[in-house]
Amino acid sequence: MEPLMSPIGASRLFWVRLAVNLWAWRENSYIRAARWNILQRGRIESG
Repeated sequence: MEPLMSPIGASRLFWVRLAVNLWAWRENSYIRAARWNILQRGRIESG
């Protein structure tokens, strides 16, 4: 059982969290862009 805060464990945790954060940010930006496009399209059609 390796200690949680060994250099290897800490760096692994850092990289995993970084990857998860990047993935979540990308998904969020996709959703935000899609929602913005839908809003713009509705505004243009109604106007």
